[in-house]
Amino acid sequence: MLFKFRRLYQWALFASGVMVPVAALVNLVNHATVELVIASCLAFCLGLFPIYLPKGVIWGAGIITTIYILLSQGFFAACTPMLLCTLGEFLRHYKWKIAKIRWYRFMVSLGMFLYSLCAGALVSRYTETFPTFIHVFLSLTSFEIVNFLLFVGILLSLRQPARLGETFGMFNFIPLLATSTLLTMYVEFAHTAGFALLVVVLLTCFVLLSRQFLQAVNSRDQAERQYELIAHYTTDLIMVVNADNVIAYASPSYELVFHVDASSLVGKRIDEISDDGATIFDTINRIRQDATHERKEITLVMNDQQLPVETEFSPVIDESGDVCDVILASRDITERLRQQEYLVHSEKLAVIGQLAAGVAHEIRNPLTAVKGFVQVLRTDFDSYSQASYDIVWSELTRIEEITSELLLLAKPQKAEFNRVDLVPVMKHCVTLLEGQAHKRDVYFDLALDKAVYVDCNENQIRQVFVNLLKNAVESMEDGGVITISARPVEDRVTISIRDQGVGIPEELQASLGDPFYTTKEKGTGLGLMVVYNILKEHQGNIDIHSEPGLGTEVVIVLPNSSSSASQQPSNQSDNGVTATR
Repeated sequence: MLFKFRRLYQWALFASGVMVPVAALVNLVNHATVELVIASCLAFCLGLFPIYLPKGVIWGAGIITTIYILLSQGFFAACTPMLLCTLGEFLRHYKWKIAKIRWYRFMVSLGMFLYSLCAGALVSRYTETFPTFIHVFLSLTSFEIVNFLLFVGILLSLRQPARLGETFGMFNFIPLLATSTLLTMYVEFAHTAGFALLVVVLLTCFVLLSRQFLQAVNSRDQAERQYELIAHYTTDLIMVVNADNVIAYASPSYELVFHVDASSLVGKRIDEISDDGATIFDTINRIRQDATHERKEITLVMNDQQLPVETEFSPVIDESGDVCDVILASRDITERLRQQEYLVHSEKLAVIGQLAAGVAHEIRNPLTAVKGFVQVLRTDFDSYSQASYDIVWSELTRIEEITSELLLLAKPQKAEFNRVDLVPVMKHCVTLLEGQAHKRDVYFDLALDKAVYVDCNENQIRQVFVNLLKNAVESMEDGGVITISARPVEDRVTISIRDQGVGIPEELQASLGDPFYTTKEKGTGLGLMVVYNILKEHQGNIDIHSEPGLGTEVVIVLPNSSSSASQQPSNQSDNGVTATR
């Protein structure tokens, strides 16, 4: 029963809407006037170009002409501008694609407007003695109220009650007052063609201004949507801190990382979510004073979870040139710190291995002599004590076994070679060292256009690049750029690493790669030794070109994946390494 009532309601409006074109056509044929034609054309134009107001309100200014004709020429004459105004609105909504217009909906809308026009005509008849503004305002208001109630009935018949709140929110009395004022000015003060032209010009200005307003709103909304998408899908943790050092915004990425509602962070002081509150406050204060950017490593603490992050502090400048807010963009550096610890651990292992090899070598020489003399003196031991000889001999044998184990620890294992693309390997090494580099104001320039394949052990080659890039970063005390390039040349692959550091004096270059020889104050001399040994095992070579004060270029040459792994480079020295100036 309810379904039938809803359908009956819509069909009643549809049938009433069909009467509007008929009434408009009959009136144009029998009672057409110049004023009616002009008003109808104006209504069609205003239907095509409505006036956009804040909060999404659209003012269909064509109602001005409909109410004016209603007041001046009667109910049936008002059907013509109402029909053309509605047609203009539908053409605008469907972008002039007539085939896509839903004519059933069009007729239902006309039916709604017809009953609304009846309400306006009825109120107009009983308020003719009122002042002009009140007379116009009440007629127009009755039209809008009845139209609003009929639209609510449409929503209920379509089972869309959720849209009722949106519909009530868009009801606005400002268009009613503006429309009533314009009609009163025309009817009461200057019912002339010249004044009518001024009203048309005024409406045109309203339309143009409203379209500029709509364009600005759309641009703002689009920018906000883009920023929301970036903030929502980025893995970086973005936060805005206001002048009171209170969080004004937190990106949704906080929910993914810390499993907390990002909105719950808004209103908290920044020191409530970090153990480094003093560092953060000092940095923010400097940024507010100097309007500069700073990068700090801090620890965020939320939901019983600690996360080390590298945070970029950026100022937000207002119109007066002052810093109003500070943006904190943080990135998880847990993996980077783990890799750095791995680098330190690897370097320690290298020291231990080299030390083990040196100790084992130094112990073996005197141990061999001692064992020889003990065997010579065995008869003396037998006359004194057979047990003493056995003890001494077993302990010497044990020392020899320990030295053999030390040598086995220091000796590198045979590496397994595979076809590897060096580009992602070098990018991984750059990512690994970016944190350390940025602290020194050093940046990487990767001139890597396409894949470069070599037959190598990926872990060992990665260790080569990490050691060389780490040396380059540490040599650039005043910052600069490290340029990395790679290119295949015939059956070789050439990798170049050029820094802008202090350089290496010529007299020191010959000793590069020797165990425990280093040009750094706190170096161990093992890094380059490991690099040289790995490249030697890979049948590659390394050239170091350096000028003091101008920087250093390290050129590595490796056989590419198509060349024989057993082929020895023609320009390789006996140890697989050359150092040139």
